[in-house]
Amino acid sequence: WNQLRNPRSKIPRPTPAYRGGFRRARNEAAALTLLALGTNANAGVPRLLEIWAGGANHALVSPVFAAFNLAVYGLPDRREEMIAGLAAAMRHTNAVMRRDAIMLTQTFRSEPALWRATLLKLTEDPDVGVRRTALWSLAVENREDPDVLRLLKSTLEEKSNPTLLREIAASGLAMAGAKATKFLPILREALNDSDQHLQVAARTAIGTIEHAVVDDKTRSPE
Repeated sequence: WNQLRNPRSKIPRPTPAYRGGFRRARNEAAALTLLALGTNANAGVPRLLEIWAGGANHALVSPVFAAFNLAVYGLPDRREEMIAGLAAAMRHTNAVMRRDAIMLTQTFRSEPALWRATLLKLTEDPDVGVRRTALWSLAVENREDPDVLRLLKSTLEEKSNPTLLREIAASGLAMAGAKATKFLPILREALNDSDQHLQVAARTAIGTIEHAVVDDKTRSPE
């Protein structure tokens, strides 16, 4: 490297590509260790979320999410403790902690009813980031739930809502596929919104839903 650059240059040596992967693996192992140790060892979900929320690498979601995915299935003896920890974190006064806990509920994919009532309540949180994360988690985990679909509809319709929240509502309706057919008029109305990002989200949702309807008709017996 020193031979390839001017000796007086201040350009830093490039970081090896493997270092990023090593850092992710190390962070994932550390997160999994905290979950395995549990709250009795001053670790567990509360400690992990505190460290993550206050860390410089908070934007690095994948290591913590991956650790939770492994722990949900690989640490059955910690399951109830993890559920209790996430439930407590969703009531935390720190909005970052609440958002992180909401996102991690998605690791319990086979049990959407476990968080449904709490997430519905959090869609009214004073922090818009918490509301956004709760709405998206509901859309992911409860795709065909009538109450969730109605909430997505009303969120999209309310023009005073932040645009990003309305975009998530449109994308959430798309995830419901053919079950969201009756909401196509509302999505088409959103195509006239002044925000281009919302227009794109609505257009994508319309295409996804219409495609799902065609697929359903193709699979249905004559």
